[in-house]
Amino acid sequence: MSLQGKSPIITGGGTGIGKATAILLAQHSAIVLISERKESKFQQDQEECSKVVISAYVATKGAVTQLTRIKYADRGIRVNAGCPGAIWTPMVDGFIKRAENLFEAEDYVKSFPPIGHLGYAGGVAQTVLFLYSYESGFMTSFMLSVDGGCIAT
Repeated sequence: MSLQGKSPIITGGGTGIGKATAILLAQHSAIVLISERKESKFQQDQEECSKVVISAYVATKGAVTQLTRIKYADRGIRVNAGCPGAIWTPMVDGFIKRAENLFEAEDYVKSFPPIGHLGYAGGVAQTVLFLYSYESGFMTSFMLSVDGGCIAT
């Protein structure tokens, strides 16, 4: 699947889901724009993938949700979003490591999704790859939940 000629914007692309997504899309020939609030992540990301462009722009998840609802289809622009739930990321790992009881903390985090386990960043990245690909060319203003069933409960 080639994304040549496409330029996705990945918010929070310095770690976890955003980083996995940026690298995957760049591996499929996209020129990726990453926004990241932690400046220390910029150089590391540029070294990992030469097709990743870094920006210091910060957007909240709420802003991403609102942007997705805006329809630009009449200009040929599609805006879709992958909406992850409980995903095993460095942030979740840090939460568990700071807990007094590691096993209880891990069980607590895993209890959120009805599917009974956490997702992983690469799985969310694969979902975004689909949303960004030519194969989903008729989809726009769509928010796809990748949350192990949380939104359904």
